[in-house]
Amino acid sequence: MKSSLELDLRWCALFVSLLLTVFFWHVTWFLVLNTCLFAAWVVAYLTVIQRHLDQVQAQFKTRLMDALQKNDRAVLSTLIRSQWKLSSLGRSYVLDSARGMVELLNERPVEAHRYFSRALSAAPFRERATIDINLINTEIALGMTDAAIERCRKVLKYRPNSPIVREKLAALMEDQLSLTS
Repeated sequence: MKSSLELDLRWCALFVSLLLTVFFWHVTWFLVLNTCLFAAWVVAYLTVIQRHLDQVQAQFKTRLMDALQKNDRAVLSTLIRSQWKLSSLGRSYVLDSARGMVELLNERPVEAHRYFSRALSAAPFRERATIDINLINTEIALGMTDAAIERCRKVLKYRPNSPIVREKLAALMEDQLSLTS
């Protein structure tokens, strides 16, 4: 496992702003300028940058699915490494989920489970459904039937109308009943 340093530009901007405030606290015009620049960064991040990231994420997912269907491992690794915007602007969960799918393709479910778990902890609510389904499939591949059943039940608590999760739960419980009888 390689360790890497991930920088999130949102937190870097906050740190730089605080650092400048500490060093130049006695210069009033600088404090006003710093506050205005930081406020402009926040507004830009919440409006323009988020829309741009949505487009980048959609393009990335399309290219990722194409590469997964073609089983092109070289393109997959290059594609994931090239997504610095997603990783540095707060969408690293997208890359973790993609890495999990690549690990499943490479038949390494333990690593895939680790990546999907990391992605799930960082993902917003609207993005968690597919990551949950991938985690359920990974737990099934690892033979963790009880954990997969528990995850299905947990997902159904906040997404009760999910037919995929209902079907997975029914199949898992049927398999569990057939093993006990």
